[in-house]
Amino acid sequence: MIFLTGNKSNFYSPSNKDGYVRPNISYNISDQWKVVLGVNLPWGEDDLTEFGQMKKIKIVMSDFDIVFKTRSEYKPMGFDRKGHWEGVYAAKTPAEVSWYQINPAVSLELIASSGISHTGRIIDVGGGASVLVDKLLGQGFQDLTVLDVSSKALDYAKERLGSRAEAVKWLQADVTEFEFPGKYELWHDRAVFHFLTDPRDRKRYVEVMTKAVKPGGHVIIAAFALEGPSKCSGLDVERYNSDKFKKELGNSFHLIKSIDEIHATPWKAEQKFTYCYFQTSVLRESNRP
Repeated sequence: MIFLTGNKSNFYSPSNKDGYVRPNISYNISDQWKVVLGVNLPWGEDDLTEFGQMKKIKIVMSDFDIVFKTRSEYKPMGFDRKGHWEGVYAAKTPAEVSWYQINPAVSLELIASSGISHTGRIIDVGGGASVLVDKLLGQGFQDLTVLDVSSKALDYAKERLGSRAEAVKWLQADVTEFEFPGKYELWHDRAVFHFLTDPRDRKRYVEVMTKAVKPGGHVIIAAFALEGPSKCSGLDVERYNSDKFKKELGNSFHLIKSIDEIHATPWKAEQKFTYCYFQTSVLRESNRP
């Protein structure tokens, strides 16, 4: 049910008692929803145009409120994830975003604890402009991939690395929609998963990750802790502890270790993160014919 609160006079003139909505009347429900009522729609059951989608609704009048009851599933238009993050990196440099780290110490500690060799395949999901790839190159890792939905973020990293960028595979894609061409021994994600507030996106993410990580491989995933911020870059986030991560990832991922971190933003605000290191089941594919 969607509630639009406002006096009736916002929707028709008191002198027009015929119960019809007048032309070009719109009402913003939220940042993602806008209702537009066209010419001479009667009070009652009729069509509603929402960002170009036609939906059957029922209009119910009360003394001061107008309530729209949706008769069929009412889905908002898809969020433009790429457009949002391209806008963020067009407006700010990497050092001006809240998640920026000079030294990704916890990530490096957990990667080291996995025991992965320098020839093992590592992917940094949402790595964008992160300096993690710089550090891993400096440690001698040879098979690195960075994926980000923002091409601008990737360009920052490539420019920073100079000729060393040629040693890295760069993927511009939305992880929830991407089919990886190969499998990785280690999957790293700091602060992508917590932006997936729709359970369907999280399910798709886990499906993609499950296919992309080798049996017995390693997953390091970090998000705002339960005590962390509820929003970031103007978006709602989902906050986690290790138990909540385990529930989201499922039984094929076995928790090895978790670490809490207090991250200081470039303007010295504190954000609490939870990092979890999982290992995938060795048997999840080996029993398949």
